[in-house]
Amino acid sequence: MSKFSIIIPAYNVEKYISECLDSLVNQDYNDFEIIVVDDGSTDKTRTICNEYCKKYNNIKVFCTEHVGVSAARNIGINNSNGEYILFLDSDDYIDIDSLNYIFHVIEKTKKETYISNFKTIREDDARDLYDREIDYTRINNKKMNEVLNYIKQSKIIFTVWRFIVKRDIILKNKLFFIEGIVHEDEEWVIKLLCSIKNLYYIDKPYYNYRLRKNSITGSVNLFNVYCYYDVVRRLMEYAIREKTKYKKDFYLFYVKKISKYTTKLLSSIYDIKKEMKIRKNIIIYGCSRSGKSTLARKISHKFNYNMISLDSIITAFQFGMPELNINHNRRNSQLLDEVSGFITSYIRSLNHITKRTIDINYVIEGCYLDMDRFLAQFNKDKFIIIILGYDGTPQQLYNDIRTNDTENDWTNSLSNSELLDYCELVINNSKQIKKYCKKNNLDYYDMSGDRTEKIFKIIDEIRIKNEL
Repeated sequence: MSKFSIIIPAYNVEKYISECLDSLVNQDYNDFEIIVVDDGSTDKTRTICNEYCKKYNNIKVFCTEHVGVSAARNIGINNSNGEYILFLDSDDYIDIDSLNYIFHVIEKTKKETYISNFKTIREDDARDLYDREIDYTRINNKKMNEVLNYIKQSKIIFTVWRFIVKRDIILKNKLFFIEGIVHEDEEWVIKLLCSIKNLYYIDKPYYNYRLRKNSITGSVNLFNVYCYYDVVRRLMEYAIREKTKYKKDFYLFYVKKISKYTTKLLSSIYDIKKEMKIRKNIIIYGCSRSGKSTLARKISHKFNYNMISLDSIITAFQFGMPELNINHNRRNSQLLDEVSGFITSYIRSLNHITKRTIDINYVIEGCYLDMDRFLAQFNKDKFIIIILGYDGTPQQLYNDIRTNDTENDWTNSLSNSELLDYCELVINNSKQIKKYCKKNNLDYYDMSGDRTEKIFKIIDEIRIKNEL
């Protein structure tokens, strides 16, 4: 077994790959293997890598079709045998004395995971990438709950190539990269930090990061936006499953942080495409069983809105808290206030970071929020607000649920009396929503009866109001 496995995904980097590999083969330390995964390059990258492989016996080259950097890194992990894994991007390089230095740090400290400093090599007009000053005393030899708390307060930039991780940690926690997206670093690093017992900061900036103006991750396009939202969704799923509070809070912190950044990115796209029509945002606000999720999906597909479901945020907040039993009868007003505050700040950040209105479709669980206080915080002129109720009787709703719910539906765990109590709650909530709508002149739709017909009616009215 080698001490280090250095994994390099490579795609059309004939201009840089030799400098990258030279920085490794010229090290004054030799207990390491180099794993290059050529990701279907169409230039001379593969030829150059194969030449190095023939010359140096510690270099392995794996060739694939163009499957993306995440899949390439996963191939590297699965074919590695080093005690520690390092990632190196194929257009970057490390200083000549790096591996020997890292080896002595590991021998002295005996940690499972390390994060390093770095230098930026700038090309064209690309902006420098650097950390604010890092207080290593808040990281080294500290418990992970303290480290994560410091990270939330700091300006540390996380990229996968900054980490040196025991291979066993990666395999044990199944720390593989999401395939088919960019910004995979975001999810992987945050998941890594919630999987380890300790972290050690190496202040020596041995890694040379080449920042190119037209790099994939630096480009501004809707695919980047989609990838960020996919990362947010996955982090939310981890938070829902997480049983340790400080880890769950860490996931939720980055959900909010990445969401804000993604909205800025989305806004810049719309600024660039000035010919795009500015549309009002849509808030679909309703009680349980009103069909709001179905309506949101149809609007998203029909009018190319970006659907962001906030139901999962509520689920994450109540996870592990039996006193806040979402979609049931028990409530905790204090925790619900926290959920409401989080959702309010989330939407405000998405809509008021720039002066432009961006196309986002919101789905909000209305029966778990103080609607009056919630809607009072926004300029309603920037929104189309649809409030859905259920005006049938509790028995009609009960019959609807028992007839139409799937095997995996949460209501299957309720007894008949518990379900009927829940139906009473939904109906009473619908009555309150209806009163509120009439008082404030808001669109209200009774969703009892044929929901499909009513959903298409609402969609048609949205099209007319938004001039779509």
